[in-house]
Amino acid sequence: MADWGDLNGARDSGLGAREAGGTQMLQAHVSAARCLWYHRLSSPESRAPLRSKGSSRRRDGGAPNRTLEELEGGDKWTESPDDTFLISRCVALRRKPLDEFTTEDLRIMIGQNIGLRHLIPMALDRLTRNLFVSGDFYRGDLLGVVLRAQRAFWLQSPSELERAQDLAAQALKRLPRLKTTDEIRASLVESADDLLGLRRSRRDG
Repeated sequence: MADWGDLNGARDSGLGAREAGGTQMLQAHVSAARCLWYHRLSSPESRAPLRSKGSSRRRDGGAPNRTLEELEGGDKWTESPDDTFLISRCVALRRKPLDEFTTEDLRIMIGQNIGLRHLIPMALDRLTRNLFVSGDFYRGDLLGVVLRAQRAFWLQSPSELERAQDLAAQALKRLPRLKTTDEIRASLVESADDLLGLRRSRRDG
């Protein structure tokens, strides 16, 4: 089960360096595709609202019936026999229609900063309904990866940042009563504080 843990999940669930190594391997295997994604994230097109096309009927709370692979221009990530479970899962999830994504699917992909423009709004909708909804790690694990999503994304996505900061403020009020470990609670508090800090840095800047 070592490869189930991404870096954030490994840290917050108390797993060791062996689990966190799965993320390092993922980053090495998909670095070329990730560079392309970061380039798109910084481009004006990446900040444009997602447009619905005839083949992308929206279901399940607004999620499009299309895959990340389709929405990101058909970039195909290939698998290797040496891939870890985490790598293979991320490649497979890029081919899965977004309206079929589970909370755990969102946690994995957002935890790797993959497809944020499409996945963060979906995650925010779920968190609005259930702030501490969980994937396969612990209560609040989706919130944790959302709060720690790539800083560049938040700075380029003011509407999503405002929604996430509202959720972060709610979390800070409710975390003292959440039944969880001290380590997980402290990590979520730190992540919420960091995200709320972006509001101050943007205002001061």
